[in-house]
Amino acid sequence: MATCDVRLDGLRLVFEDEGSGETLVFLHGSMGSASYWDDLVPQFLADYRCVRLEFPGHGRSDRSRNASYEVRDQVDVVLRFLEEVTGPCIVVGASAGAGTAFGAAARRPDLIHGIYSDDAYPGIYSCSWIGSSPFVNLFRVVGGVLRSMPTGFSVAEYAAALGQARLGNGTMFEVLGPAFVAFFARLTWLTDPAYFDVVASPDHYWTDDEVTAVVRGLHCPVHISYGDPDRGSLVPVAEIDALAAAGVDVTRTHFPGAGHVISPAFPALSHADIRAFVERVRNRPRSL
Repeated sequence: MATCDVRLDGLRLVFEDEGSGETLVFLHGSMGSASYWDDLVPQFLADYRCVRLEFPGHGRSDRSRNASYEVRDQVDVVLRFLEEVTGPCIVVGASAGAGTAFGAAARRPDLIHGIYSDDAYPGIYSCSWIGSSPFVNLFRVVGGVLRSMPTGFSVAEYAAALGQARLGNGTMFEVLGPAFVAFFARLTWLTDPAYFDVVASPDHYWTDDEVTAVVRGLHCPVHISYGDPDRGSLVPVAEIDALAAAGVDVTRTHFPGAGHVISPAFPALSHADIRAFVERVRNRPRSL
């Protein structure tokens, strides 16, 4: 594994760059890091160059001095990163990472040849949707726990504090289970606490008109993986149908029993699904 960094607009961004061949760029979701893809990326290295970016305020990348963590800011970061580091690629995005990829592809279709989305669709990043999102309270709880941690805290100390935090009718240990809390803690413990103020505010997401413009600008193939609503999946089938009706070249895979976190929970199945999509994109004439 080659850990690299690049400076964009004064911020040092960390990314993992390994393998060779056509480039796959992996974008983690809210509060995540490059480690989100640890079980998936090794399965692609024999055939592809795999690049895992850590967004500003996440993982080992610098924190934004102005808390510039809006979806629009993240789109700018991705476009600059693709221009300066990877060139044209296929993006594999989870949650907010996929949302960012949608916005980036609509602005620069020459840089993104295809988007594989783990449990996300463009409308999930509209201010009207996020206002009623069940994740908003989770964002606030996690941000509060991070702010309460002492200087130099370990991931184990953070996981213990996170597990005892109240979420709905119980503690996070009770609601999400110890195993998921431990996984979640590893992903989020380096996240800038200021990020949670931004991600919990509807003002920092796309307007409905912006979402419409993004959908109209999507000219690359899109594949959406989704789970079951009662397990936490955020993608209604009707929204995928709406993308197809709007002219987007969109396909789908349902993962029974999955929630919002799909690839880490089903790495072998996700690998096969992503590889099939990547091959479809590679065999598609670029002129279409």
